[in-house]
Amino acid sequence: MFALNHRFLILFMICMIYLLFSVMLVYKEDGILSAVAQSTFLLFWSYVGHVAAHYISLVYPINKMNTHISIHHSETELPRILDLGSESVNNFFGFFCLYLFQELSGYKFLNLKLILYSAFLYIGVHIFYYSLTNTNYHKIHHEYEFYNYSPEIFDFIFNTRKNDEQYENIFVFYEAFPALISYYIVKQIFENNKGIVELKK
Repeated sequence: MFALNHRFLILFMICMIYLLFSVMLVYKEDGILSAVAQSTFLLFWSYVGHVAAHYISLVYPINKMNTHISIHHSETELPRILDLGSESVNNFFGFFCLYLFQELSGYKFLNLKLILYSAFLYIGVHIFYYSLTNTNYHKIHHEYEFYNYSPEIFDFIFNTRKNDEQYENIFVFYEAFPALISYYIVKQIFENNKGIVELKK
């Protein structure tokens, strides 16, 4: 029990790091409360979107159209780099669809900076940490696709964590470093590209 509580506290700390960088991106223009609310929603979206991607893919032909299932979760002969490249594109559009929804509906509730940050962060953790280092937590998700969606803290909260397995210790640096990189990527995009700055308004 102590080990689980300790792990949960580490996961909570990692989430606070994620939220800190995202809030730093927009608090001056959106205000702190709005920045926290948007950031929290997008962090939760990274979990619920992943859950939804698996459940809607129980239906044909969505299971074939969704490359997260048809390629990333399948035994294919596709080279690893193409598999992860396809998954990165899939992960990106899993967040960018929120921007497209806002544009089509006219209802804007998320800052484009945060949408991009969340997409890059998800790709960073999922591809460059979980997949390339082949963590046991993520490996079990591929063996039992309705468990261990991540972020792991939400698996704890919503009981989708496979608790009867052994997991390696969490390396905070590996989980948090993508947040730093994502923060600076988004800052550079908006500082160096006036077109995107206008796009978000």
